[in-house]
Amino acid sequence: MIQIKIFEALEKYELAISKLYKTYSDLCPEFSNFWSHLSEDEEVHASWVRSLGVLAKNGILRFDSSRFNIKPIETSIEYVNDVRIKAPERKPDIILFLSIALDLENSIIEKNFYKVVSNDEPDMAKIFMDLSNGAEHHSEAVQNLRTKILIDRKK
Repeated sequence: MIQIKIFEALEKYELAISKLYKTYSDLCPEFSNFWSHLSEDEEVHASWVRSLGVLAKNGILRFDSSRFNIKPIETSIEYVNDVRIKAPERKPDIILFLSIALDLENSIIEKNFYKVVSNDEPDMAKIFMDLSNGAEHHSEAVQNLRTKILIDRKK
């Protein structure tokens, strides 16, 4: 069923981002706590998506799969994995890492995921909102750190 494949792909996407942030943590010891925190959050998001996939498999969630194409998710996973693999090949660049993270957190997948699923369960609506809020929080944190570093470099 395509709905289940979409949830599986979204889980893989969240885990790919988590691994990327873990790589950034390893490459930038000065910002290790920042990246580790984001990585852990993405693992939590993946677990939420996994649980939603189980609910979809059991027919509890109504999901309009026509509003969410799996191909862009798969392409995004490939992109994130490619960036992660290539990251250690160059000198660590915190601004580049933050810019990539900002793009990921602002992506359609991160921001609009919760809008494609409908359910009458209030608990489900909370999970969808939490996923959206998590992406928004990450986006703000990444942008704030990026801005701070750029300002500090101009001093």
